[in-house]
Amino acid sequence: HDSDETIPFKINQQDDDQRQNLTIGETYHTFNKVFDAELSDQEISDEIVCLSENNLNGANVSIVVTGFEETTLIHDLLKATMKNLIQREEKYKPKHWCFNYTIQYLSITTEGVVDLLSGDKSSIKLENRSIQTDAQTISSIEEIKDIEVPNDASTLIKITVSGSNSQKSITASTYLMNLSQIKSSDLILHAVTKIRENKFSSSEFSQSPMYQLIHFLYSNTKALTLVNLSNSAGNLKENEKLLELATFVHQTDSISVKRVYNAPSSK
Repeated sequence: HDSDETIPFKINQQDDDQRQNLTIGETYHTFNKVFDAELSDQEISDEIVCLSENNLNGANVSIVVTGFEETTLIHDLLKATMKNLIQREEKYKPKHWCFNYTIQYLSITTEGVVDLLSGDKSSIKLENRSIQTDAQTISSIEEIKDIEVPNDASTLIKITVSGSNSQKSITASTYLMNLSQIKSSDLILHAVTKIRENKFSSSEFSQSPMYQLIHFLYSNTKALTLVNLSNSAGNLKENEKLLELATFVHQTDSISVKRVYNAPSSK
């Protein structure tokens, strides 16, 4: 975000491990990775999409984007994820694995769910440790045309990987969730708090459908959270709130909780 007065961010590498410190004024926060504002969406995407290789082992993963509005990163993440999966599957070919991919692209608002590929109304169901939808599917990013996402809407891209060899078969998904166009901090904070308390039953889903979706991503997938900050001095208080959220999620990653992931199944 452009501004006449900006916030001085400073990024330092910790000496003892791979984590980095983000220093703002006299305070600092420690995270697994801090991306400089000068990095392109493509450079950020290339660095984090290695997470998607877990799909080839049968595990669900998700990348959740929150913070200040971000509309282009999610598209680069999709392209980079597909490219990474296709490259990584080469090492599975000696064991005769074959993989197929499908992509579904959804917009979620208080009015409902829309299939952004067809423009038709759609739906989402959380069942069998997966997000199920009747949205149109495509098999390559080349089939995706220019897509306009409504204001105040969340977007969810589901990439499904189906693989098999003579002994096993797997189905897993990568979920790319862009929450930066809605007020999502409290939803994420509530969902992660429940996970820290090892609460995963349906009784916890008394909140909104969006809360249920976010709770699912953090409890049923290997989740990576990207928090988009602003360098505008006028957004200092919002940045502080986002940094508190990011720190809370980061601390939760180091806590032993009973998350549930898909595992390969025998034929």
